[in-house]
Amino acid sequence: MEDSSVFRKARLRLRDEHGHILSGGWVIDVTKTQLIAELHEDLEMKPGDEFSVEIYGARYDLKARTEFRMSSQDRTVFKVIEPQVVPGTEAVRMAVPFFTCELNLKGMRGEASAVDISLEGIGLLTTARLERGDVVNIEVTTPDGPIEVIASIRYCIATDPQEFEFRVGGRLKFPSRIDNARWLRLFEAQLAA
Repeated sequence: MEDSSVFRKARLRLRDEHGHILSGGWVIDVTKTQLIAELHEDLEMKPGDEFSVEIYGARYDLKARTEFRMSSQDRTVFKVIEPQVVPGTEAVRMAVPFFTCELNLKGMRGEASAVDISLEGIGLLTTARLERGDVVNIEVTTPDGPIEVIASIRYCIATDPQEFEFRVGGRLKFPSRIDNARWLRLFEAQLAA
């Protein structure tokens, strides 16, 4: 693992000893011996608890056993044991700094925040309850201007039923070559950041 930067801002899954997914999250930093992550779930862990982790990076995945060290605010620190870099198995998804999005589903409008992107997908947080298969026009506001995309919704999961907030994933199509080129440039910029 000579260049761990390929795993920064990458998506991860934390599993228990039986292989069950305990939490997803994002890599803040990783070395041969330490992982700093932002987990989606607030897990009760004691120093020394062991887990396995899968990190989905650019072109490569990282698999390792980990040992919980500590948590502070939104960061969780693990000791990395026996890291293995293997060929990538999933589309690279990168965390983004909450780009504002305007949603349009059959004339009904709503707002969302983009939380992750891939070459062909987008992850959103929104108060709109969408259904698998819905086709939504989305205008993503980025530092370089708006990008128009069309998303076929793959999933919509309540993040907190009390808050009426949903995590939505969509597979993208582009209405024009210009929007496709802008999306590719945005993805490459986030990958390099």
